[in-house]
Amino acid sequence: MSKKQVKLGKGAYGQVELKGGKAVKKFKKLSHLVQEWTAGIFLKYEGTEHTIHPLSFDLKSLEITMKAYNTNLRKILDKGISEEDKRLYLKKLLEGLVELQDLNLVHADIKPSNLLVGKGDDKKHLIIGDLGFVSHVGFSKVERTAEAYREKYDMSNGFGHDMYSVGVIMLELFSEDEKCTREKECTKHVKDKVISSLIIRLFHETPDKRPRAREMMKELGYPCNENVRKNKSKIYPTVKELEKEKDFMDGICNSFEIKRKEYGFMALNTYLKEHTEGKDGKDAKGSEGKSEKKDGKDGKGKKDRKKKDKGKKDERKKEKNVKNYIVATVFILSSVFGRSSIDIKSLLEKGKVSERKFMKSLEKLLNSRTFVCNIMEPSI
Repeated sequence: MSKKQVKLGKGAYGQVELKGGKAVKKFKKLSHLVQEWTAGIFLKYEGTEHTIHPLSFDLKSLEITMKAYNTNLRKILDKGISEEDKRLYLKKLLEGLVELQDLNLVHADIKPSNLLVGKGDDKKHLIIGDLGFVSHVGFSKVERTAEAYREKYDMSNGFGHDMYSVGVIMLELFSEDEKCTREKECTKHVKDKVISSLIIRLFHETPDKRPRAREMMKELGYPCNENVRKNKSKIYPTVKELEKEKDFMDGICNSFEIKRKEYGFMALNTYLKEHTEGKDGKDAKGSEGKSEKKDGKDGKGKKDRKKKDKGKKDERKKEKNVKNYIVATVFILSSVFGRSSIDIKSLLEKGKVSERKFMKSLEKLLNSRTFVCNIMEPSI
């Protein structure tokens, strides 16, 4: 491996290499890339400060490029850590979880190796990385959490799942017995009574009785900002081309048991409203004005017929484009909120769209801030 391509880590969905000073994650499946990009870029748009933000993606090579971090909490713990730094990193972890929970998101893979730490001025700045399982409460892939940090009771798909993982990490940070990593009894090896009490509550068998991140910060005396959303969903009247294809979208969603389809419809409608309707209306108006002036009364009828035929062709083209976007939207919904990856070939056959047009539409939607923020709208 060349000096410019240093392996940084490997996860369930792919491996990360250092290329040109950036961390590049190579995925095995398109759905995995779509899920991690959608979650990460949404967090970036929301202005989170303690979660990793993707910089760019490449659908052909199945890669996402991100900022590279020097180390992670796992490596720091293995080398030894001061009491001051233990509390600092706990605070940073909780700040990141507050950001996620304020957006109704569950990380589902909180563990020391996913808590990234920079170098130089950033060496005290911990952020939550690896967003491959992130989704809304009820949809995150909690069953794939690393076993050592996964609750041993019936798994919940809510904030309590992440908080259980925090309890295990806190034992690693503050227990004087390195062999104690999970059991409540291990808290007797934790000197700080507040920390010990929190760990016990984080291991509660009932997930809803585990303290959330914001509650923990207050109990530990850490300042915590109130939740302020950066992006509000925009609601528009339904674009007529999408209204015509509503049954088509419902049919595909039902065939593949797609969740949160109403958010997908809203996101796509907003995207189409902002990217097509205004532009098309302006062009049509401009063409009409020119034709009347040039042809006069004699040529007006012929010109109007041509324009009408062109309008019908444009209408059919719009409808086909909408179907391409619908299929891409369904794939995004499946990737972010589904339990397993959807079969792309089956999806394209059902939607009767080509792979080339599907990929083109998918890329446009993933690059749209409006679309991403609407499809990830917190359902709190």
